[in-house]
Amino acid sequence: MLPTSLLSNSTVTTVAGAAALLLVVLIILSTLGALVTFTIVVIANRADPDPTGKRPLAAYLFGGSFVTLAITYAALVSLAFTIIDLLGSHSSDPSSHAVNAYSDSVVRSLVLGTIVTLIAGYAYLIHRKRGIALAESDDDASSPSKRVLRGYVAAISFLTTVIVILGSIAFFYVIFQLIAPGVFMAAGSRVDSLKTLLDDVVVVGLAALIFRSHQALVPADQRLFAGLRSTPSAE
Repeated sequence: MLPTSLLSNSTVTTVAGAAALLLVVLIILSTLGALVTFTIVVIANRADPDPTGKRPLAAYLFGGSFVTLAITYAALVSLAFTIIDLLGSHSSDPSSHAVNAYSDSVVRSLVLGTIVTLIAGYAYLIHRKRGIALAESDDDASSPSKRVLRGYVAAISFLTTVIVILGSIAFFYVIFQLIAPGVFMAAGSRVDSLKTLLDDVVVVGLAALIFRSHQALVPADQRLFAGLRSTPSAE
């Protein structure tokens, strides 16, 4: 996850700078998405017969779901980080001629984050809905499209599990920094530590919600926690 300072400080104070940062993120996510799509197809075993010819479309839909979900997640985290960073006092950027340089930077970050969230989120919902409908159109539980769905769920579940574990470790360590800042070498004030703690809550909380919603797409016996409630089209 990108730290708050990279998402809302003076290094991204122009639209061009924000666009360049967004382009880099999109390239990284697109590359990762291509790798995940390949992994999903491999898990679905493309060597098996595909009489309906749905496997390529299923791979595209769920690969697109992965990429657009990752972009939406990053944009939501960026929005949350920008809002959380408003806590505490802030000095104006001396290199800027604007009277409210920091406020302008916050507005730009919020607008850009909102635009990306709306566009990527809408694309994600479309890809997810079409992908699930395609998989559910096959009655055979071992059909290629259903295996692609399960591969997609497995990939998302794995990544969100890693995020939750690492984020939780950081969360509890920051708590100790708040309790004993000297012992645990806390950087900055308690307000800074509190903002870091809230950042971790957002990162872990969103990842946990994504994990839960995707685990519900597969039958109960294939979930990490069998007690998770299924979505209407999961089974």
